Amino acid sequence: AKDFWEDIVNKNKHLVLIKGPTRLFHTLIYADLSIPRAQNADEEVSLQLFRERIESKLLYLICLNKKCGYVEEITPAEAMRYSRNLSVCPICGSSRGISKIKFSILTAHEKQIRDLEETSRLLSQFGYKALLAMGTTGVSVKTAKRILKKFGYSEYLLMKALRKAYLNYIRTRHLWKIS
Repeated sequence: AKDFWEDIVNKNKHLVLIKGPTRLFHTLIYADLSIPRAQNADEEVSLQLFRERIESKLLYLICLNKKCGYVEEITPAEAMRYSRNLSVCPICGSSRGISKIKFSILTAHEKQIRDLEETSRLLSQFGYKALLAMGTTGVSVKTAKRILKKFGYSEYLLMKALRKAYLNYIRTRHLWKIS
């Protein structure tokens, strides 16, 4: 510490003062506070806690038929107990998409409809695993599609990939500009 201050006084090093915390400070200090994990837990316990958190997340299955537009609230844990096909609307038989927010198909924006159509394909192909992927905070339709295509065959590897995507979201979310 003495050498550091001597360098500052002798003008060998410059001290730069800024107002407020830097992004690096925010990443190092605050990012870890928002990551849910058990202290001193092994990976299996940590994955199980992460899975339980995802399974309790409320999702919406929205019918893609504009004449029907039926919306069903469901959690992945409830979906596991169902024996019926979740990708088909129980009212009209059309396909359904997964959404994290509730909205009407009649008033949906073009991007929301595209995302619903994409999640509809994921739901028909992967079923319950697609609900897990879409229930993960910070995982978009594009990310869910990439992870499911790569790790959809193994639930253990899928959960590890989803947790990695979630931690990446937590680590980088303060850098994003939300418009």
